[in-house]
Amino acid sequence: MPRGVYVRTKPVSDETRAKISAAKMGHSVSETTRGEMSSAQMGRKHTPEARAKMAAAKLGNSYGAGHGPISHGMHGTLTYSSWRAMKQRCNTPTNNRYEDYGGRGITYCREWQTFEGFFASMGIRPGSKREYSIDRIDPDGNYEPANCRWATASEQERNKRK
Repeated sequence: MPRGVYVRTKPVSDETRAKISAAKMGHSVSETTRGEMSSAQMGRKHTPEARAKMAAAKLGNSYGAGHGPISHGMHGTLTYSSWRAMKQRCNTPTNNRYEDYGGRGITYCREWQTFEGFFASMGIRPGSKREYSIDRIDPDGNYEPANCRWATASEQERNKRK
């Protein structure tokens, strides 16, 4: 089974879901808390109308039409994480690295707006751990196929802007 694709082997009760959700938020679970949780948080299915509204909203998201976090089966992989981090550095002013990327005008090509486009150009991130990451050959250039490669930390260290 590809990484990032999970199959539930045992059903989880609504009570267990509520406890897990509350624990993730750092709260203890009480009847009051359970009463305040939405149906979706407690594992109940959405109505067909709600699912249709969510699907329509998804088409207008920043990932592009029809793209969802698991549609390519790579969600949770190091390759996907690299793509997502690249976008955040360029687009999100609250990202701690934005000043060095988006704040300097560094962007990424139109093709890389979707993970599928990025993956078609860059392929799978090499290595089994975090030894490789995306590197811009010209540190002042944008993220695009002709200017990017997978590189080790030591290779990137030698390729800093002056």
